[in-house]
Amino acid sequence: MGVVRRAVAIVLSAGLTAACTSQASRTPSNAIVTAEPSASPVPSAVAPTAAPSPSPSPWVSLIDPGWDGAAWSPDGQWLLVWRQTPNGSPGDEDLLIDRPDGSTVQRFHGAGANGDGGFDPVWLDGTRFLVAEDGCMVMGTVGSGSLVPFAPIAGLGLTSNGHGAVAWVDTTFSVSAQAARYVVSTSSGSTPSRPGIPQGWSHDSTRLVVWHWSSGEGMETLGWLEVLSWPGLHTIAAFPDELAFSSAPQALFDLTDRYLLGEDGRLHDLVTGTKTGVLWPGDQVVDAAWNQSDQVVGADLASGQAIAYDVMGHEAFETGPIGDDISGSRDGSAIALWFGDTGGTTLTILSGTQQRQIEAPGAVQDEVLLSPDGSRIVIGSSDQPLLLRQP
Repeated sequence: MGVVRRAVAIVLSAGLTAACTSQASRTPSNAIVTAEPSASPVPSAVAPTAAPSPSPSPWVSLIDPGWDGAAWSPDGQWLLVWRQTPNGSPGDEDLLIDRPDGSTVQRFHGAGANGDGGFDPVWLDGTRFLVAEDGCMVMGTVGSGSLVPFAPIAGLGLTSNGHGAVAWVDTTFSVSAQAARYVVSTSSGSTPSRPGIPQGWSHDSTRLVVWHWSSGEGMETLGWLEVLSWPGLHTIAAFPDELAFSSAPQALFDLTDRYLLGEDGRLHDLVTGTKTGVLWPGDQVVDAAWNQSDQVVGADLASGQAIAYDVMGHEAFETGPIGDDISGSRDGSAIALWFGDTGGTTLTILSGTQQRQIEAPGAVQDEVLLSPDGSRIVIGSSDQPLLLRQP
């Protein structure tokens, strides 16, 4: 289905800053509302003749090449897009808030992308988001032109539960795996720092996974996983298996929040506190996503096959070569696979065991984001526009 762009309100914020020591919000200096011009009137004495129109493309361009990233809000009602502007200087970032149809409702100029403090913007909940600005963390709200102070430093490795809490590495301490400490922050304040590196949240937002260092350094770094309650941060389970560290959160809860998949392919049962299986060898890097049948679908980097396992670690099904990169929707209804290294144009969508292929207008490489309900797809490569596909 094509997209008809109607009136678009763009909030421009010139030179937005939010010093960490200031509690005052920053308000945009002006606002511009643009609308498509109305069609020329047709003389009443002449009946217009309808001309055949070509089938509209389901793809909508969100932003020109040069974008840095994008993120769906937890409820799928908004899409956050960020980029460095062409000269790449600090303070020259753009942050856009789009509707699900691709129309822009807000634009912040100078709101920090990952180049201004170290982290990519994240959604705090369905309407509030966090960005880095002048070395600290500030919060924006859909429909408001102000960015308000949230935390005194920008931090690293932010992971949000989507319901108002975000865990992050406190950079006032060492950021090495051995000495790293983290805090959990809400709009009401932050917890004291604790050892470890946050890895991800459960779907119901009440459990946080943290990786702890145990031995080694560099590529030989090993550690273990702890699952904590939120709020309170009380230990629910701990898994002492030697687990390699990844700078990106990789721990994945299933849709019931009972089972936890570690980056090394170990599957843990939080009810019994035991390991139910090992889905792939520890030295084999596999990206994975959960489907609605409570199966882990992994993209095998060597063969390009998608291989699914049940919660006991038994193989459920496998496909032919369809991709070595994978991305899943939050509800598990859709899983996308593609060959990112080769820059192909075919995207395969798995719904259970059913497959359908989608042809993209350009190479599918750097980014594939499914909306939380799996109905919309965002794709892009660094040298191409960021594109949105409608249902």
